[in-house]
Amino acid sequence: LLQRIEDPGVCLAISEQSLDHHPNLAACHFLADYLTAHFYASLTTARRNEIQALHIGSKVLLTLPELSRGNYFHLSSRPLLMLEQLLMNMKVDWVAVAVQTLHQLLAGQEIGFTVEDIDSLLSKYAEKALNFPFTLKEKRS
Repeated sequence: LLQRIEDPGVCLAISEQSLDHHPNLAACHFLADYLTAHFYASLTTARRNEIQALHIGSKVLLTLPELSRGNYFHLSSRPLLMLEQLLMNMKVDWVAVAVQTLHQLLAGQEIGFTVEDIDSLLSKYAEKALNFPFTLKEKRS
């Protein structure tokens, strides 16, 4: 349907408005991909970053088990926050796949966070996981 619209401005407006209504995951992923592929130069830098973050976030969501995607859909435009939420929920296996996906997708892109930000987040939570508070107990006779 979008390809049949002859006026690129109308096509851009329809695509952006549709994306802003946060349709289901498949539609968000398609629209973000479509906007990036066809209208990259027409978008402001801020809007470009927002759409790319949504595209990457939707890709990460697609790596999660289908029944759990709904729990994280509200974070689809904030992939780094989604990763943090997965860490907080102790979904270590999911985090491993998400990090691998993010590393692949971030190669050569600027969307407001970098691979170094991901590594920093992982280091922060790894440090917290290894922090064992303890008290020394005196031996009683």
